[in-house]
Amino acid sequence: MNTTIDVSPNGGTQRAAAIEWRHVAEIGSTNDELLAGEFGAEPKRPVVLRADRQVAGRGRRGRRWVSEPGAALTFSVALERRVRPGQAPLAGFSLAVGVALAEALVGDVPDLGLKWPNDLVRAGGKAGGILVETRREGGIERTVAGIGLNLLAPRIDADAAHPVDALVPTGLFERPGAFDADELGRRCALAVWVAFDDFVAHGLGAFVERWRHFDAAAGRPVVLRDAERVLARGTALGIDANGGLRIRDAAGVERSWSIGELSLRFEASG
Repeated sequence: MNTTIDVSPNGGTQRAAAIEWRHVAEIGSTNDELLAGEFGAEPKRPVVLRADRQVAGRGRRGRRWVSEPGAALTFSVALERRVRPGQAPLAGFSLAVGVALAEALVGDVPDLGLKWPNDLVRAGGKAGGILVETRREGGIERTVAGIGLNLLAPRIDADAAHPVDALVPTGLFERPGAFDADELGRRCALAVWVAFDDFVAHGLGAFVERWRHFDAAAGRPVVLRDAERVLARGTALGIDANGGLRIRDAAGVERSWSIGELSLRFEASG
């Protein structure tokens, strides 16, 4: 079941008014700032923290994400819920965030896709990333979704190390003036909140089919790695009901790989 809520500029007004919106010029990491906030006796209202520049932003596997003012949109959304002792965290929520962002942006970026588990891609490059982190205290769980979007293609340092599994950075838009960063940030943040409510109520099942609509890897030759070695090589078959990546190897054997400290790389066809 999908809970559809209007998050267009003229919609979502009631939800937008319920959010605590923060905007700073520079910060280390928006995720770190929201994770460190004090807990209350009850779940707090959502908080969105946007920074024009992050100097210690983090991606998966500890990689740095340094945002460029005017060319990137970096923000985090903190969402809280009450949990029981031993209750499982929201495994796979990063997939839901990816779907929410893709659906919020595809009207402006028709060729937008998702690369498992949490990259936004277009034009053969990486246009955005997602890092979901959680913290619990006193029966309250805080989920923080950190989002970095390249509005314009960032400058590439030819001398910088480029991870073997990483895509070349690209932008969502081709030129300045083609977007309203404030409106995009508002729209994306609201979409993440809607996705959170949907996920808490219905689990990942509410997002699997929607993910497949944007899946940039399905049917393509891929390599799956951890930090040190190749774990799988074959054809990507999409995600399963639990959000795992399905890969069929050269012998025709299919296996699903769970989300973790794994990285997916596309291989050239042929």
